[in-house]
Amino acid sequence: MRLDLQATVAKRLDEPNEDVCGTLPFRHRYALSDGATESFAPRQWAQVVVQAFLDRQAVDRDWICRASARYARGFDRVKMSWIAQAAFDRGSFATLLGLTLDPGRRTAQVLGIGDSLAILGDSRGIQAKFPYQTAIQFRQRPLLLASHLANNARLLAPGAMAQATVQWSLRGLHDPVLLLVTDALGAWLLSDPAARWVRLLRLRNRVQLDSLVRAERACGRMRCDDTTLLRIR
Repeated sequence: MRLDLQATVAKRLDEPNEDVCGTLPFRHRYALSDGATESFAPRQWAQVVVQAFLDRQAVDRDWICRASARYARGFDRVKMSWIAQAAFDRGSFATLLGLTLDPGRRTAQVLGIGDSLAILGDSRGIQAKFPYQTAIQFRQRPLLLASHLANNARLLAPGAMAQATVQWSLRGLHDPVLLLVTDALGAWLLSDPAARWVRLLRLRNRVQLDSLVRAERACGRMRCDDTTLLRIR
């Protein structure tokens, strides 16, 4: 399997896109992170999260500590205004959707923290979704990966990371396809999965995704937010 489409559409042209994605094809590893707008420097934290997963896929206490330290090195708190210091001290938050393929075993392992969505399907339609199953789940407040270790207590609780991981078999699927998407596109897809799955499979390039997103936003069918798609087939 290979990446055949990677595209993103910012929520507005005059605002930074807080979605970040990365790929490590020779390790069959892909990652997507959506920085939480209300937190401090969310894009920078999302960039660290993506790179940390590409470096090592096992997310645990040591992984978070290393990512947090890497993130903190990008700022000089002493030189910040007191307002910026307060925001920095509250921390940064982001989703993490990580995909690791095992071509030999024909399996896909997905790590899902937050409300970014992974979808497995083929020519017959969608076969599996993670971590959400329905569009209504996107209305709930997601548990996010935090830049401060103390804010990750729920993620580090016994069994939590096991619940955030799923393994899919690709055997028996005809031309399997995997999509990694951020929440606005995920909620839109699961609101009418059969028809919209086909539309996403037919996209040929970034321009077509941009056109689809802007049209669906304009008619109110898609929330106006940073929108990112990785398609592996």
